[in-house]
Amino acid sequence: MTKYIALLLLAPFSLLGQPDSAPTDTEEPPSLSAKEILNPDFLAGDGFTVQDEVPTSTGRNRYLITSEYGEFEADGNIMLERRIKEVAAIRKLKEVSRTDEYKKALKAAVASPLGVAKDVVTNPVGTITGIPKGLFKFANRMGQSVKEKTEKRQRSQYEDSNAASLIGFSKAKRTVAIQLGVDPYSSNETLQRELNGIAWATFAGKMTFSLATAPIGGAAGLALTGTGMTKAFNQTLLDQAPTDLRLRNLKVLLAMGCDRAVADRFINNTAFSPSVQTAIVMNLETLNGVANRAAFVDLA
Repeated sequence: MTKYIALLLLAPFSLLGQPDSAPTDTEEPPSLSAKEILNPDFLAGDGFTVQDEVPTSTGRNRYLITSEYGEFEADGNIMLERRIKEVAAIRKLKEVSRTDEYKKALKAAVASPLGVAKDVVTNPVGTITGIPKGLFKFANRMGQSVKEKTEKRQRSQYEDSNAASLIGFSKAKRTVAIQLGVDPYSSNETLQRELNGIAWATFAGKMTFSLATAPIGGAAGLALTGTGMTKAFNQTLLDQAPTDLRLRNLKVLLAMGCDRAVADRFINNTAFSPSVQTAIVMNLETLNGVANRAAFVDLA
């Protein structure tokens, strides 16, 4: 028995001394040239240039965009289009932030009752516990208390703080983003920072931000849905906060026959931003009558 125990104890060490198995012949994913695969409009433009070398992985092209505002990665062609739009939006937001109207709005915001809440609502990782005393009267939404609204709520990294949503700042931010044709829940930190600044001026400082201030070409809409759905999709993002979007999406999934456990898992998956999650559900809605739509949700 002692001999068998000794052999078992030595087995892992004997394995360490064995040579690695022969390497398999695997082909490395190719690198492409942006000049060869992209239209000229996507290679370079106002304030941006796409790096020529394009690595590929899992069937997608991975682009690197350089701009005067920093470098941005784009995983796939659709994301490349979105990032280019975001560069244009950042430029426009910075232009607005240099105007006299913006400076006046910031002064007005400081003097407003909401002035003390700026650090809370513009902090992407802020929590409801940071709301200054006296602001809770702004945070009562749909007849629910602040505690009821925020307790156990799951929030993705793309969303504003609970405080920002509850007092109305997030609605102002969504309005600015959608007018510019960019995703209010984008993972682009530079864009989020600029959106926060302008949205604060419109929310607390009462500055007017309209389509007239959008980049050349106007708000083209988010590249997340089919062309015919863009208007309805943008309006849904504008009108409904993330919590409301989740409730809406859950109702639609259940109506199409999705199992409740599967639907809950999809809705609570914080890897999906509210906009991407809503786009998936709205696109599935257009397939009315198609069998096994719920199977797609199970795989998501």
